[in-house]
Parts: sequence; structure tokens; C-alpha cells
Amino acid sequence: MSAKAKVTIQPSNLQFDIADSDKQQTILDNAIKNDIQLPYSCKKGVCGVCKSKVVSGKTKFTIPENEIAKWALSNQERENGYILTCISQIADGEQNLNLHCANAVQAHLPTPQVLRARIESMEKLDSDIMKVILRLAATNADNQKIGTLQFVAGQYLKIMSDDKRPRAFSIANLPNDKNEIELHIRSIEGGYFTPKFFDGTFKVKDIVDVIVPLGNFILRKDSANPLVFVAGGTGFAPIQAILEDYFANNADENRPVYLFWGVRTPSGLYAEELLNKWQQQHKNFNYVPVVSDENNNNANSWNGETGLVHNAVEKYLQNVSNLSNADFYLCGNKMMISAMNNLLAANKVSEAKIFSDAF
Repeated sequence: MSAKAKVTIQPSNLQFDIADSDKQQTILDNAIKNDIQLPYSCKKGVCGVCKSKVVSGKTKFTIPENEIAKWALSNQERENGYILTCISQIADGEQNLNLHCANAVQAHLPTPQVLRARIESMEKLDSDIMKVILRLAATNADNQKIGTLQFVAGQYLKIMSDDKRPRAFSIANLPNDKNEIELHIRSIEGGYFTPKFFDGTFKVKDIVDVIVPLGNFILRKDSANPLVFVAGGTGFAPIQAILEDYFANNADENRPVYLFWGVRTPSGLYAEELLNKWQQQHKNFNYVPVVSDENNNNANSWNGETGLVHNAVEKYLQNVSNLSNADFYLCGNKMMISAMNNLLAANKVSEAKIFSDAF
């Protein structure tokens, strides 16, 4: 009888065992079974979100390699040891597998469900940003009552689309008795889906299907390090939920908390009232808005930080003692995440302290 296999995730050093009876399940499913959350989305080897690198040990794919989407995992990436954990198993006879997956976290997260939702309200926060409130149906597809939907601050949902490509949006609020979900949706110029919230295609009372909750961009509660949140545009949405939860649940008022929010114009800072309230109520909360195009607003002059958001973070890293020892939570477009990762690496911030959600 072969022994169980051990999987170690770096740099977090999280570990879990795969029993003989579970070796035909994917690495991702075995991790989730052990309350270790690895990044994933489609679970079909299509999106590439669950990409991880094999440091040592052997794995095997559950589908033929020529059927794996090239945009999810390129030939070069495979040669460099990368796999998709949603379509990979531990190889026959392998007893120890080491994977590199920067955003792994130990947590028990609710199981995603497919639910119907009604658009309760739509409110423009800026010329190209819409706050959309969805209200979930009381029952699921099997006509079972769902009660209060549970999710963790920082998670996201997907809205199903008629082009068969679900769109992901971060959840900006916390679970509530009304089962309402707040989204901050930016209209993507030339996009197929998001402009529908601005051109009248989607209306209040329309019904959409959603998959919820998803993602593991959540606060690691086993750390007492300073907290630094870096948001780009509507990347503020999950950070809003995380901070709402943090401040509401006996937050350590001596633990420094920084929020850097980068936008193109001052009007993109659509949550100023909430952020001012947090500054007044929490002496440890430091808010740094950053405007990249300060001249593109005829009505207001901008006297705050300018440039790209990572430039402002760099300034604070140089001038604030021990900020490089913080836990960093990054949410924004891939260019911003890449720039921040390069900056933090240059400042010798451990990869184990960096958590990101790119869109």
C-alpha cells in the first residue's frame, strides 16, 4: 500500500496531505478540502488563474496537454515547470510535492453557488463608474432556501453573460440580511459587457445569474504587521469590504493601516465621504489618494499626491519607518500589480507578505 503524499506551498509554507483515496482528485480540490485556498476561477484549465510552479516533485495533467488553452498555460511556461492546479494531480508514486503559489491562504471559505439576482439600484459614482446593488433570490436553482449568503470580505462574484463568458466583479460590502451585494463597475471602452450598465441595456429590476462567492483576496488574520492596501480605480471595491470588516471587528487601533488609492482624475475618488469618516474614527488609518492626471479636471485643482500610485507608495517606503515590514494587499490592473511587485521586491519585502488581486 502506498503512503499518503505531502504537498507544501511556498512561500507560505502551508502543507496538506493527499490520501490514497484522493489522489485521483486535482491538487486544487485537495487543497480546498484541507481549507487551503489557492487562486482559481474556472476550474477547467481555461482562465489560467490557478497557475503555480512546481519546485520539486512530479504532477500529471487530467486532460491531454494539447487541449490546454495556450493563453492559460503556454508551452514555455510548461517547460519552466508551471502547472494549472485545477487540472493537475500528483503523479503516481510521488510522495512529496513542492509548489510555489504566492497567494495561498489557510481559510475555510463558503462553497460557490449559482444564484439568480435582481438589479436593485444603479448609481453613477463617476462618468464611467456605476455602483450596482444586486439582491439575491431567496432560493437556489434546486429551490432550496439559501438564508443569508455567506462570503468573506474581499471575495468576488461572476455575472453570467449571453456571450458565455462570465465577468468577475469584486464585492464591496459585507454579508447582510437583505442578501444585497454592492459592485463598483467601470465601463471598459470598446468592451462587450460593462457598457451595458451605462447604455440602458441593463435596468433596475432586471435579473442576472451569478456565481458567488469566489476568490481568496482576504485579510490574513494571523498577522499583526502594519497593513498597506494599494488600490487602482475600482480595485478599491474589495478593499472597502475588507476595511469595513476590519474596523467593525475590534481592530487594533495601534496597528498602522495605510490605503493608497490611485485614480486618473479627482472625481475617480468616489468614496471620499466614507474614507473621511474612517480617518476621523480611527487614528491609525492613513489615507493617501493619488491622481495620475491632475490637470484633466476643470472644476478642481489637485494638491495631493500625483503620478502613478506605486510612486506614492515608494515615497512612503523611503520615509516611514518599518513600512517594509507591512503586509501588502494590492488590487488593480495587471500593470499596477506588476509595478508594485517590482517595487516591493526592490525594497526586500518578502513575497509571503504580498497578496494581490489583478483584473
